[in-house]
Amino acid sequence: MINGEIQRLARTKLFERYKAIHRMQYNASFQRVFTIRDIRLGTPEVQVRPWLEQSLGVNINAPVIYALAVNEIGVATALRQAFVAARAVRPQQYKMPRDNAEHQNSTTLYVGRSNDIRKRLKQHLWQAPVGTYAINMRRWAPNVAGFVTVSVQPILGQPSSQTVQDIEDTLWSDLRPLFGKSGSR
Repeated sequence: MINGEIQRLARTKLFERYKAIHRMQYNASFQRVFTIRDIRLGTPEVQVRPWLEQSLGVNINAPVIYALAVNEIGVATALRQAFVAARAVRPQQYKMPRDNAEHQNSTTLYVGRSNDIRKRLKQHLWQAPVGTYAINMRRWAPNVAGFVTVSVQPILGQPSSQTVQDIEDTLWSDLRPLFGKSGSR
């Protein structure tokens, strides 16, 4: 079954993935900070679209890798505790991502990729449609003083889905987010 030819083919495939990652090009990353209080109130939701349109310009529908992080470990701990409590009693109206208890010393909440970052950020920071896995932060965020920083890295060109996934998975492993999972859906 596994012989020298299969091993050679596997090495060739991995080398092709390496070359695809090496060829990927990116625009400059950019960030926006939101207070947890404003997320709870829904205040900045209408600000997301203009901010992203200004930051991305003609690349508004380009693939991006993004990360959500908080400003300090105490805020991350409070959010994780509220997330776990909400997940235990949440109604069937919305789905929440996996809790990564083994990453409890991280200030990164989530790492992902999207071809429609406007919609995806609204799902994470405010609320997502039924059946969509997202943080849905407005639904359960506690009343804590803190900030969520959204970092976005635009990807240029039309890289393969596998190449973007490889980069996202590596960033996920490096940042160790509190919520979500590594790998494709």
